[in-house]
Amino acid sequence: MFEQECPLAEGDRVDHKIFGLGTVIGAPVKMMGPDMKSPKGVREAGWRIDVRWDDSDRNASSVMSYALRKVSSPDIRPFMYWDRQWQPLLQAWLNARREVERLSSTFRPLPDPAQTAQAFELEAAAYQAMQGFWREEMERGESEQAG
Repeated sequence: MFEQECPLAEGDRVDHKIFGLGTVIGAPVKMMGPDMKSPKGVREAGWRIDVRWDDSDRNASSVMSYALRKVSSPDIRPFMYWDRQWQPLLQAWLNARREVERLSSTFRPLPDPAQTAQAFELEAAAYQAMQGFWREEMERGESEQAG
């Protein structure tokens, strides 16, 4: 009944406006919906795709195929990769840095040592996440040069 095959297959890299980048982890499932104008009473509603998201805080989930865009690799789409992977890390560090600066810029009243220490810890954690990204990029570059 479906006119076209699903454009996505297991293992494909995909991008979603809200959830970010992910990998298709199962076979696409045809979905049907009600249609009172059709003699059979049903119509094609698209494809349900199971995706494992790159964001470790997000569980794998099912999404309709029309909400996904196929991505070949981060190297082919560098700006999308930048937006989805690097920018959140950079923004988290900048926000943590601004908080450290805000807390440390007062003379009277004196800054609360506990708040300042916590802000420094958050900044350090954000910076370590950025370093992890850089490390992965360097390893990826070295493996591509070797292979």
